[in-house]
Amino acid sequence: VGSPGTGKTTVARVLARMLHALGALASDTVVEVTGHDLQGSYVGQTKDKLNDLFRKATGGLLFIDEAYSLGQGHFSTEAMEQLIALCTAKEHLHKTCVVLAGYTKAMDKMMTSTNEGMASRFKERLEFPDWDASDCVAALAKSCRKAGVTLLPDAAQVVESGLANLRAATKGWANARDAVTTHEFLFKARAKRTRHAPEDAPTFTAQDAAQAIAALERLRGGGGKAGHAAGAGPASSTPSPPPSSDPPPLPPGPDPTFTFQYFEPPKAKARQRVAEKAAEEEPGGGGDEPSLEQAIADLGIDLDKAILMCETKEIPLEVLSHGQGQVPSMEPSEVKASLKAQCAQLLGGLLDVRAERERQKTEEEERIQAKLLAIGKCPMGFAWLKCDSGGWRCAGGSHHVSDEQLKREFGEEVPAS
Repeated sequence: VGSPGTGKTTVARVLARMLHALGALASDTVVEVTGHDLQGSYVGQTKDKLNDLFRKATGGLLFIDEAYSLGQGHFSTEAMEQLIALCTAKEHLHKTCVVLAGYTKAMDKMMTSTNEGMASRFKERLEFPDWDASDCVAALAKSCRKAGVTLLPDAAQVVESGLANLRAATKGWANARDAVTTHEFLFKARAKRTRHAPEDAPTFTAQDAAQAIAALERLRGGGGKAGHAAGAGPASSTPSPPPSSDPPPLPPGPDPTFTFQYFEPPKAKARQRVAEKAAEEEPGGGGDEPSLEQAIADLGIDLDKAILMCETKEIPLEVLSHGQGQVPSMEPSEVKASLKAQCAQLLGGLLDVRAERERQKTEEEERIQAKLLAIGKCPMGFAWLKCDSGGWRCAGGSHHVSDEQLKREFGEEVPAS
């Protein structure tokens, strides 16, 4: 039990792997669902949903988030009775692990008032404490390092101060989820700042941090208090009051599952091309959608890497940053979705380019083979083979013809092999 973003789902996944490694579970499969997903609309539907869910989770771990909702609604009695019956059924008893998760007060009410058998069936209880601002900054710094971007010390102070004030002043504190959302807003702020001045070493500055905290405050409806305090320095040592454990309203916002992939930064020349292109555009300009093809060209991405990116739809950090610079008004999650949507269409053209290059390479090799045939086989009668380091050697390994020799023989340039 615990507030949102404290790691309940993550720990459940780790628990499944641990129990499987110890031999307590037949597999490490985790079936995740919410209590709302199991609520039926007519008599018998809730029971059918639970039966199907347990069937999928047999031998593994079943994780029901917001489980308190099972005790709500017209069919709550049916839901609780069927849940208890399945937990004690022979096909699941000591074979399937069932984890119920939710907010502390709501879960306590469900366990004590909906069905007398619940407390005896679920005897183990794990409580997840709320994160404070320093916990969020530590997680944020780790994700920044993984993304290849340095969170500067003064930026970390601004973030910690802003999060501490936000935690105290507004409802809906989301713990680790707020760290993820802050990372997204930092990324967007950096994209705007570096649009006309690319960095050699990617960093998040205090300016980026102040803009990110202000954006998070607007998302929470804080009215300016946290944002004003964001630039005031480190957080006060006075502990903030703990947030309510009641289910908070979830405001709309960026996709919390947004992740970053880090690829080696482009060469300075490629970065210069991006800066020159941005300088030609009107301030705040850009099209309605970012262009994946333009990003590949501007960043000088290798053809094979571009094909792999389009096949896997894993968008690198530098491409995301380029796309954000094209359309600064879009949210990072929207930029990512737009670029991923272009992958399938662009993939066909990239594969055609690679096929054409391979065709040209084959034709060139055939042309050179024809020249070698005019020279004849090596003195020992062996055929000529292409060398990776350049030129051609005989199959016997004793004779070699360089590209320069072919050029002198035929009076034309021979591409290096």
